[in-house]
Amino acid sequence: MSGKAFSRLFLAALFFLLASLPAWCDSQVRIVRLSYTAGAVEIDRGTGHFEPAIVNLPITQGMKLETKDDGRAEVEFEDGSTLRFAPDTAVRFSRLSLRDSGDKISAVQITDGTAYADVTGAKDSQLTLEFAHEKLTLTSPVRVRIGVDDTGASVAVLKGDIQIESPSGTVEAKRGQTANFDFTKDEKFTLAKNIQEYPYDSWDKQQDQFRQTYAKNSSNSYSPYTYGTADLAYYGNFFSAPGYGTLWQPYFVGTGWDPFMDGSWAFSPGWGFGWVSAYPWGWLP
Repeated sequence: MSGKAFSRLFLAALFFLLASLPAWCDSQVRIVRLSYTAGAVEIDRGTGHFEPAIVNLPITQGMKLETKDDGRAEVEFEDGSTLRFAPDTAVRFSRLSLRDSGDKISAVQITDGTAYADVTGAKDSQLTLEFAHEKLTLTSPVRVRIGVDDTGASVAVLKGDIQIESPSGTVEAKRGQTANFDFTKDEKFTLAKNIQEYPYDSWDKQQDQFRQTYAKNSSNSYSPYTYGTADLAYYGNFFSAPGYGTLWQPYFVGTGWDPFMDGSWAFSPGWGFGWVSAYPWGWLP
């Protein structure tokens, strides 16, 4: 092979490599927040075994979460979108990546149980929910409820419009409709024009109202992210301090209060130890 031919071949290979880099170089340096726990909630932080989960624990790519018996949990993303899990639910955070463009790409596998997704529709965020062989990608404001067991799954649309990718075709559903998948019949689907009530619908609605009410009353000038702001507005207040600017202070704290008196150190593989505040407002501070 001549020198010129080799150079052309090398440049072509280099061009192909560079063109492929964005897909290869997505960063996993993202952390989302376990924003609520009640009852028995367990987490596998990449160690191969489950342990009790505490509020404000950072969730990173590859972690698994399970709610046992009466356990319930909520995970909050950077743009304020949330996933809520009813009792006896198992999920895996299969992808939490950040592209060079700044877009945040998230994927969560729901293997069993009931999950509620409340998506804000931020332009730089994409959340994909996966169950069995189905995939639901959410990029606009939408609220859905997904129920999964061994025999099938149902997706109820509480707000917005969705498209579900399935081996038996693309399913389009809008507010007030429910897409049902039968795993015993090659995942064939039906579309119902109503939504059956679930036991934890009222809990999901209550959590959603809390976020909407207090996120509007919070200040977000201190951070490009919105997660955790509702808790700051509920458990404390912002005020202006001469010489310092806008500060936040929790309610009902005395002179002997210590911000590190409630919480623990937590180890995550690949990240090391980090302090996890057990205060419900402790994420952002």
